[in-house]
Amino acid sequence: MKIRVYNYPKWLTVLYPGSIWGFFRPKRKVLYLTFDDGPSVVATNYILNLLEQYSAKATFFCLGEQVVKEPSLYQKILAMGHGIGNHSMTHPRGWLTDNITFLKDVEKASQYIHSKFFRPPYGSLKFSQHTALKELGYTTVFWSYVTYDFEKDIPIHKIIRKMKQKVRSGDIIVFHDSEKAFPQLQLLLPETLAYYSKKGFVFEIIPNQK
Repeated sequence: MKIRVYNYPKWLTVLYPGSIWGFFRPKRKVLYLTFDDGPSVVATNYILNLLEQYSAKATFFCLGEQVVKEPSLYQKILAMGHGIGNHSMTHPRGWLTDNITFLKDVEKASQYIHSKFFRPPYGSLKFSQHTALKELGYTTVFWSYVTYDFEKDIPIHKIIRKMKQKVRSGDIIVFHDSEKAFPQLQLLLPETLAYYSKKGFVFEIIPNQK
């Protein structure tokens, strides 16, 4: 599938071969909603209920430490047919973490999150870490578009306007399943689902490429 990148320069896709940034879908109106940092006692049930209203599926990139804290929410995500991915155990920043420590953190999370999809916290990942993860069987999933729902200083109308201008079929969109992002998410996610549903889009989990 052809890759499209908005938030990263295209040359980065060459540095991370085999990673997923988005999908080229000329004949289908489909978006891939993703939610990082959960499960969250504040946000997860809200997200799941809203997705259900639109018959939408999404992929949740969970933190191992959050799965340990909220195992019932994690199981609810799975029971409702959503996809999951590994977002590490403790949310380390790859560029500032030595490889051994970073890989151990990801592998520890895999004890609780049974997925070979991996999204690096902050999008921060050394090439050597990417290579090592690939050798362990992981597929790194980046994104096409970040909503910046975690930035409380950005007016929500600007976030929504920019998203409507930039997002196209096949894009992977990042939201956050966290207390920090929840005030913005409550405004942004309903608008996203309503707007793209009216335009005939469907919302699916990130497909396994293997």
